[in-house]
Amino acid sequence: MNASRAAVPDRPESPSALGRTFRALDAAGVHWCVLRGETDVAEDGDVDILVAPEDEAQLGRVLASERFLRLPSWGYGTHSFFLRPDERFERWTKLDVVSELAFGPGFGLRTDAGPACLARRSRDRDRWVLHPDDRFWALLLHRLLDVGAFDDRTVAELRQLHALARRDGPLALAVAAVAPPSWRPSRILDAVERGDIAEVGHDARSAILRAWATRSPVETRWRIVAEHSWRAFARIGIAWRRRGIAVAMLGPDGAGKSTLATGLRDSFPLPVRSIYLAPFPATSGKETGPRGIGFARRMIRLWGGWVAGRGHVLRGRLVVFDRYPLDARIAPRRTLGPAGRLRRWIVGHACPPPELVLVLDVPGATAHARKRELDPDTLESERRAYRRLAATVRSSAVLDATRPPDEVRREAAAIVWRAWIRRWRPR
Repeated sequence: MNASRAAVPDRPESPSALGRTFRALDAAGVHWCVLRGETDVAEDGDVDILVAPEDEAQLGRVLASERFLRLPSWGYGTHSFFLRPDERFERWTKLDVVSELAFGPGFGLRTDAGPACLARRSRDRDRWVLHPDDRFWALLLHRLLDVGAFDDRTVAELRQLHALARRDGPLALAVAAVAPPSWRPSRILDAVERGDIAEVGHDARSAILRAWATRSPVETRWRIVAEHSWRAFARIGIAWRRRGIAVAMLGPDGAGKSTLATGLRDSFPLPVRSIYLAPFPATSGKETGPRGIGFARRMIRLWGGWVAGRGHVLRGRLVVFDRYPLDARIAPRRTLGPAGRLRRWIVGHACPPPELVLVLDVPGATAHARKRELDPDTLESERRAYRRLAATVRSSAVLDATRPPDEVRREAAAIVWRAWIRRWRPR
């Protein structure tokens, strides 16, 4: 992708973008409802969805048509994760889809309440939601058995739903079937009514977990072991089919490379690792020791950084290189002899190019105003050299770095995301 600039739409995505996805699910005949995250729907945030098992495949097809990317989910029960940016790459929507209501370590404590909960769903504007009774118990069991803690937001929501919670709903009956006498649904409801959520969190969790596991010890243990095993094998699957991407930030001093690297690291929704890999770091000083030792150290440092980056890529992460050995392919600022030119050529070709190269393009005068270490003419000469370098490197893009940092970050995120989709989306 030797491009001068990847266009990012200036028009913000409609607040009802997730609502359009919900309508597409309805049109496809998918039986679904919001499980958790109702307050995040309006913000297109993290939303949990319950879907009928027989509709999982159709839901996946609909979400793919709605520009969602499916993330790896080996070892998380029936959970499937989907991610999508808005049109300006400012917000990200993540859907956590389950076809079974299961809780606890390794999702080993399963219930058969999913179909009954879907049968009792109701319509709320553009979405299907759980019956208030099911919503209460689903939230309580999630925080109690999965998270093991109750934050203030959850406590407030449970207190609000308490008036409509029952002891004979699908999830309450699932609890009643396994809970010890000391923690029947009636006692849990009483504790919530008193506002004593701490009592539920401290005492009920271990008692219910033990009782649930005792009821079906073989199945529960098998599910826990299987999920942990799948998570271990997931590392192999990610390295084989769901690798991450490495991207190098290049450009003259003052172009904003470190700012962009930090912006991507802090805003990208997938795991990010930053590695500084300048071929000639300013703090390296003059090489000391026998001739060639300093050059050998430099090569070891570069190779070590590259190997560390590949390790993160194999784990499905985004690796952001602030500078890269490719910088050595730019003409040096001082005259070099034959040996110096050879060493510089070796450094410039020491590591294979990453999956993406982003060159930040800024006039020499602007770069000088930002960072007054070099004169404008030198910076302008390097600017042209980086543009020529971008034309020779596969999968490169030149970004206009005279714009505000957030605009540059959004454009970079769009380029990275498109590359991610090409790598992960099934062919």
